[in-house]
Amino acid sequence: MKRALTILSKTLRVWQWLKVCEALAYGLGIGLFVLPFTGLTIAIATVIIAFIAALWGLKPWAITLKNVASLFDNRYSEVENSTHLLLEKQENLTLLARLQQNRVAKHFANHKAALPPHKLSFAAVFIVGMMLIGYGLSRVIPKNHESPQLDNTLPTSTHLEEDTIAQAHVVVPEILNATLTIDPPDYTGVKVNNTSELNIEAIEGSRLIWRLTTNEAVDEMLLETSGKSAQKMQKSGNTFTISAKIRENGFYNFRLTGIDQADVITDLYQIKVIEDQPPSVALKGIRQYESFDYDDKKEVKFQTTIQDDFGLTDAYIIATVAKGSGESVKFREEKLLFDQSVSGKQASLYKSIHLDEMGMTPGDELYFYVEAFDNKHPVRQKTRTETYFLSIKDTTDIEFSLAGSLGVDLMPEYFRSQRQLIIDTEKLIEEKAQLSKQDFNFRSNELGFDQKALRLKYGQFMGVENESGIAIETEEVLDEVQEESDDPLAEYSHDHDGDNEHNLVTEDHEEESPLEEYMHDHDDPEEATLYTQSTRSMLKVAMSEMWDAELYLRLYQPEKSLPYQYKALELIKKIKNHARIYVHRIGFDPPPIKEDKRLTGELGDVKSTTYAENIAKSDDLEAIKEVISVIEDIIINRRPVENDEYELFEQAANTLAPYAIEQPVQFLKPLEVLKKLGNRSIADETLYESLAELNKDLVRLLPIEKDEIIPRRHPVDALTKIYLERLNKADNE
Repeated sequence: MKRALTILSKTLRVWQWLKVCEALAYGLGIGLFVLPFTGLTIAIATVIIAFIAALWGLKPWAITLKNVASLFDNRYSEVENSTHLLLEKQENLTLLARLQQNRVAKHFANHKAALPPHKLSFAAVFIVGMMLIGYGLSRVIPKNHESPQLDNTLPTSTHLEEDTIAQAHVVVPEILNATLTIDPPDYTGVKVNNTSELNIEAIEGSRLIWRLTTNEAVDEMLLETSGKSAQKMQKSGNTFTISAKIRENGFYNFRLTGIDQADVITDLYQIKVIEDQPPSVALKGIRQYESFDYDDKKEVKFQTTIQDDFGLTDAYIIATVAKGSGESVKFREEKLLFDQSVSGKQASLYKSIHLDEMGMTPGDELYFYVEAFDNKHPVRQKTRTETYFLSIKDTTDIEFSLAGSLGVDLMPEYFRSQRQLIIDTEKLIEEKAQLSKQDFNFRSNELGFDQKALRLKYGQFMGVENESGIAIETEEVLDEVQEESDDPLAEYSHDHDGDNEHNLVTEDHEEESPLEEYMHDHDDPEEATLYTQSTRSMLKVAMSEMWDAELYLRLYQPEKSLPYQYKALELIKKIKNHARIYVHRIGFDPPPIKEDKRLTGELGDVKSTTYAENIAKSDDLEAIKEVISVIEDIIINRRPVENDEYELFEQAANTLAPYAIEQPVQFLKPLEVLKKLGNRSIADETLYESLAELNKDLVRLLPIEKDEIIPRRHPVDALTKIYLERLNKADNE
């Protein structure tokens, strides 16, 4: 323990002295810096002041044994962040802490005082650097303060005068003033804007007019846009003008051709197009699907809110009435107008639709949607809402006709059965007073069986192949309980619930297939795919209502079963109507037939058209890949750029321009470098540095190639290995 505390104390003293040495080094460096400009006394005073300031900043006295303990914890993992336990007294620690303290003390038996972190190396460099800087400045500053020595000899004066005149006549081409006029399309109603900002943000289709004033050194000016050829600007004195319409985002720059100088290329400026958005339409006060009874007031009122960024021109309702059912369904399409006119950028329109006024009868349906148009020129933009559905419930009752004492029901069986069950149940309730208890219970139980048979028929559509529609284990438990109990009506009831129930459902006792978990089991109610999810959900609810109806019929309480039967019948009718699908008809308008050619059989003028097109897969980043390989070759060999490679840089700039439009932060800078390389306007001393940065940016653009899939090799046991060796040997023989 004592050795560990000695090591910590020694490390603390070393750490504090290192901080003092750093402060002294900083003071000495500043003193050597001012020594060439001042005397020795001032330099020593400067060293003392700088030393005190640095000492106050480093604060070696603030370092404690806790800091030393943290230093050992970070540097040596074997102490397990427990060095601070050595600073505590044993009587203040728990038993577990004492054990850990002894363990850490043993580790310190093999350690010496650690060298704390310091910056003496940086301090030494600081001393040398400040001394050199001070010496260099002392050699330069006195020369600037001395009076210049003029040589009055005639040849020297004449030579200087000629150089000054030559430099005065060299003028670099430059733009002195720039004005941009943005004229939006007339239909937008936006005023013309004049600005000196060359980064453009304008509405799609706006006309732009540039007016640039230059100095006398400019002979010609070109407007260069990304991915397109340069356009020559009209010159009038020192003013250059050009106009163009913008359709898409991009970048552009100007190329100034000087009389006696090389071309000068300006910075890239951005073109951002504000697209004309289609109108937005929202309906309020109406649900997407509504149905009405025959006695209801068949009227729908709703509000339509329409907005557009520049203006609206028209809005109306397209309604389609569907009459009939099955293959005899007929459609009638009408155009309904709103009660108010459409104008301005926003409109709130109201409409009331009366189904009776549209000639609709029970069973008919109405489909409608709203269309709105804006004022974009020359082609208006259109927006349409979702389709809304209005229907009148069908009131047609099921009628029975007798033919030869045989009841004939023209409706499908699964609709007839539930309605017939309701009729029979109501009849049983009316005759309850006239029947004995045994007869009443017998007929109620029979109706319960018929309800169960109907439920099982629907279960087949849902993929339920067992009798109950629930887990088979539950049914088996119920059967066991029923077998154990004595049924007082067993001798009077017709047992339809016996084994296999008149072969309504076949019993399959097959072994569980090992492929069961990989198969699409249509016998599972959750896996059945005969209906969509919404239809299946309603059918499940209908089967649940049938289950409750059967329960009360079995309990000889038909009056409680009736509400569930009515609910099941209503759901079945909804399922029938829900299956009706409306498909908008698309007409075909054939070309007009020439009457003089009709039925003549002449095919001389009939020609078939065949289009043959070879579609070759092109790599739009091919120019980028070639530029990357060229850049790497230039950097490795330290060679200059060849003449044919400048054109490649221009092609790469055109390829990179669309990506710079989408991600300007990432690719705008490399686009400017490619432009300068293509125009040979980059300095030789910064060529390799610029190419290295450009290469990094271009590599990010390339897609990451997927690694080749390597099949996994499974370990082979000894027996399989012997078998494969013998099999290969037999094949070779």
